[in-house]
Amino acid sequence: MVKLFVWDFHGVLEKGNEYSVVEVTNQVLKEFGQKSRVDLTFCRDLYGKKWGIYYKKLCPDLDEETILKMVNRGVEISNQTDIIYRNIKPMDYSHEVLGKIKKAGHENMILSNTEPKALDKYLDSVKINDLIDHKIGADSHRKGMHEQNSKIHLMLDFLKSKNYKEIIVIGDSETDIELGHSIRAKTYFFLNGFNKRIEADYYIDDLRALLKEI
Repeated sequence: MVKLFVWDFHGVLEKGNEYSVVEVTNQVLKEFGQKSRVDLTFCRDLYGKKWGIYYKKLCPDLDEETILKMVNRGVEISNQTDIIYRNIKPMDYSHEVLGKIKKAGHENMILSNTEPKALDKYLDSVKINDLIDHKIGADSHRKGMHEQNSKIHLMLDFLKSKNYKEIIVIGDSETDIELGHSIRAKTYFFLNGFNKRIEADYYIDDLRALLKEI
C-alpha cells in the first residue's frame, strides 16, 4: 500500500525564507508608519510563530485589527513582488528525496501555514511542483494570533476519503509535530540550524534520512 509523506515547506524543503521575512516585514512596518525594524536574529528567535506575533512584539500598542491588516499586507507583498524568488532556494537533497518517494509509488503532500496563492509561488520558486501530489495552504498567519493549529483540521478532512499504509510527517516546528501526533503518524523533526527541538519520533538534519521509509 501507499505511504503518505506530509511535508512542512518552510525550513524543511526550502532554505533562505528568513531573508524574505525580514524584507517583507520591514516594508510593512515602513508602510504602516512604524519605526521598528527586524533583522535575522529577531526572525530566528520567533521561528515558527505566526506573523502577527512578530508585529505585536514590535508594536505592542497596536490593536489586533491593525496587526491583521499588516499581516494581510505582508501576504500581498509576497505575492506581488519577486522577493520570494530572490531569497529562497531548495533545501539540500529535497529534489532527490521527493523524487525517490514518488518513484517508489508513494505520495508527497505539502501542508503549510502559507496562504494558498503564496504557496504555489513558493513551490514554483524551488521547482518541486511536479514532485508534489497534494498541497494545502492553511493560511494560518491571517487567521489571528490565537487560533489553534488549523493544520490538524485540514488534514483530518483530507484523510476522510483516503487510506494509507502509513503517514509520515516531516516538519520543523511544534505545530508540525502536533499534527503528526494528532493523526498517529510517524514524526520526523528537521533540525535546520535555528529551530528548537520538539518531542518527535526522529530527529534529522539531512533529508536523505527519509529514504529508509521507502
